[in-house]
Amino acid sequence: MRFDETRFCAAKVTLIIGLLSLGLAIMATQSVADNSVGAGFQMEGTYDDTIWAGVDHLVGIYIQNTDKLRSMSLGFKLFSPDGVEWTWVSQAEGYGPGGKYTGLQAATVFSGWRMDPAEEVWDVSDLQFIEQDMDGLSPDSFCFYGMAENGGLEIGGIDLLMGAHFMPGGVAEGEVKTLCVDTALVPSDGEWLFTDFLEQPIYPRISGGSEQCKPVKLLPCCEPYLIKLSTYTRETAVCRTEYFYATFLDYEEEPFYGELISCTGNGTVELGINGNNITMHYTPAQGDAGEIIIVTLRACNSSGCSEPYIHRVSVTGNAPTMDVGLLNNTAIADNLFVKGDLVIEDPNSCEILTYAVLSGPGEIDAEGLYTWVPTVGDQGTNHFVEVMATDEHDTVTGSFEIEVLPGEGLDGDANLDGSVNVGDIVFLINYVFKNGAFPQVPNLADVNSDCALNIGDAVYLIGYVFKHGPAPWIGCVY
Repeated sequence: MRFDETRFCAAKVTLIIGLLSLGLAIMATQSVADNSVGAGFQMEGTYDDTIWAGVDHLVGIYIQNTDKLRSMSLGFKLFSPDGVEWTWVSQAEGYGPGGKYTGLQAATVFSGWRMDPAEEVWDVSDLQFIEQDMDGLSPDSFCFYGMAENGGLEIGGIDLLMGAHFMPGGVAEGEVKTLCVDTALVPSDGEWLFTDFLEQPIYPRISGGSEQCKPVKLLPCCEPYLIKLSTYTRETAVCRTEYFYATFLDYEEEPFYGELISCTGNGTVELGINGNNITMHYTPAQGDAGEIIIVTLRACNSSGCSEPYIHRVSVTGNAPTMDVGLLNNTAIADNLFVKGDLVIEDPNSCEILTYAVLSGPGEIDAEGLYTWVPTVGDQGTNHFVEVMATDEHDTVTGSFEIEVLPGEGLDGDANLDGSVNVGDIVFLINYVFKNGAFPQVPNLADVNSDCALNIGDAVYLIGYVFKHGPAPWIGCVY
């Protein structure tokens, strides 16, 4: 498609072409002047500044536009001054000349890119992989021409538009060669061209040099080699599982596994494999809040292990909330004790909680269990209890009321005959196994004080009556 070069629109458009390792998170930080184009290898997140022979890489095209675009004409060229070869690599969901699933499907548009979903944003059928320098090797240039679909490309900041996959080669073990991406094949007289919806042309300039180059190496033999750390390293874990990954390549494509070397935190580390990635999940534990946890790992195969690498997790927390769940808020004087858990809704499992009774009777243990045994003198009274839970960020309080009733009998006297003997054992067995009568005073039959009536109470009472076992406890069934 040719454009009328006599018309000009001074819109602000920036285009960057960058080379990314496959699967790399999209990050564009290079500053380019308005109404200009530039070229640069983007290796964000990679462990070193290397393009690896025999590995699928991606040349990514970035664009920034302050005008809604109707059409575009753009391209780039790969070249090597010292003999690096390459092939364009088809992708399962790729685009080739003619559109999706056609020809050499080396062009891709990933989820979240500016041209996503491609078929709805742009006509992607007119792209080519062409040979410009006629050296008999693989086509060296990617050219894309297109018209907008369904309203055009909206105004947006600098981000990936689309890309093309290639695999370099022609590098021996121990060699270091060079590969470059170049925009100079498109001269500055208007071939880099965009139009707005008035069909006014926008001519971005080439700025910051037309090319940038990176070293190309063959993977070292023979242990796994780290090429990229997760860009999420040093993210904050708010007392929950945090996910990180590291990408490895293996010279002989031998399976490898992750090995934990050390961890400075109190939490747990789980390692896994996902393709060429070693995944690491860190779940903080109490005492981790406010700390930076250093997890040191490496990848290993039968030939050896990689150099150690480090993930850092900064652990923080938030204030808790609390509710009070008592098993029973009715106490029996000199007979039944009150107990119940403080229900803490706290996402900060990595923070240490402490408890206290602020007012009223009773106490709370280190696990948040409240207990109180009223005396005969407490019968007929009501008690308001306020409790507190504190973590490393804040304090919350809760309250409840306890009503104290008169005493109601002898602990273990399940059949209410005034004594504790074999008759009470028979009564409990009949209730548990033969659908016998339910105890009129259930707390007297709950002799092991587990807040339930079951075979455990019968066994406990047999031990007391026949084997001089411990005396019945105060029950807590209701």
